[in-house]
Amino acid sequence: PRSTLFPYTTLFRSLLAHAEGMRELAERTRAALDAWEDGTVGYVRVGSLATGISALVGPAIVRLREERPGLVIRVSEEEPDEALNLLDAGELEIAVTVDYPGAPAREDARYRRADLIADVMDAVVPAGHPLAGRSSIELAELACDVWVGAAASDACSHIVTGICAAAGFSPDVQYYCREWDAVAALVAAGVGVALIPRSAQPLRPPGLTVLPVAGAPASRLLFALVRAGTEADPGTHAALAALGAVAAARTDGLVPTPA
Repeated sequence: PRSTLFPYTTLFRSLLAHAEGMRELAERTRAALDAWEDGTVGYVRVGSLATGISALVGPAIVRLREERPGLVIRVSEEEPDEALNLLDAGELEIAVTVDYPGAPAREDARYRRADLIADVMDAVVPAGHPLAGRSSIELAELACDVWVGAAASDACSHIVTGICAAAGFSPDVQYYCREWDAVAALVAAGVGVALIPRSAQPLRPPGLTVLPVAGAPASRLLFALVRAGTEADPGTHAALAALGAVAAARTDGLVPTPA
């Protein structure tokens, strides 16, 4: 009888409504997975030294926001050794860093590396320094000066020491700072001289003279490092491509090696 079928008809209609809802949910889920797989949405964690953030990571985020607005980039400022530790622990997808003692070798199979910029380092002297009127200098001309630099354990300290050693001297570093603006402030105060990368310029303190180093330019290499295999992740791949594009647009940009 019709009365006995009524409950089943109602149940069928209710199940049909749920089925339509589940089909919509399945379509939304499939679309979300497709977006994740092509790097349109997701997140990438990047750790970088401060100058890498200003010169590369920040502009890359602007680029990615236009191209992939659903891809979230999380950024933290990290010293090179700490960035490597976080990368190894899986807490970062990308480290933007420089070579330093203890850094992985270029051919280390655990990582993939993409060179980004050759960050030239200029000599910076007080405005009243005897060499301040020059258009460039030989680095050895500062061998007898007091220097302002990073702490001995800092990656940039090793870079500066290596550059000076190649010029034939060991810098007499008597003042130590973590930030390039702080280094520049002490140079402006007249306590010493320094090498400061162009990615940290222009410098804010007045009373400075920036002098290019004659001959082969003193520089440090900034590069992106990822764990081997993760470069195939769509979000990581998109972030690496954006970093490479930003670097290539700079005058100091390099042709990135395949990550």
